[in-house]
Amino acid sequence: TAGGIQALRNWGDVESFKQVVYPSPHYIQSLKTSTPIAEHVHVDFELWGCPIDKGQLLRVITDLLAGVHPRLPAESVCLECKRHENVCVMVAKGLACLGPVT
Repeated sequence: TAGGIQALRNWGDVESFKQVVYPSPHYIQSLKTSTPIAEHVHVDFELWGCPIDKGQLLRVITDLLAGVHPRLPAESVCLECKRHENVCVMVAKGLACLGPVT
């Protein structure tokens, strides 16, 4: 996934995060931004959401174990919020969306 919790580092001061989280922050190195893994390596399947949907993960694993090409939903979890008429916190408030956790 390309957003959610790992993308929060794009919106804050990484140095201050490291000072709070790690006992020896000088050992921690990080990239300038959080990016989707697909920008760095070939990705066969991508499950949207943070956290991803358990049912989707189980379907993909089951299909792969059965030798079947997984059928992934053609929509993101964002559409679930729209169906329930939830306000998009990313658009409306500029806050990171954590999927169902939000």
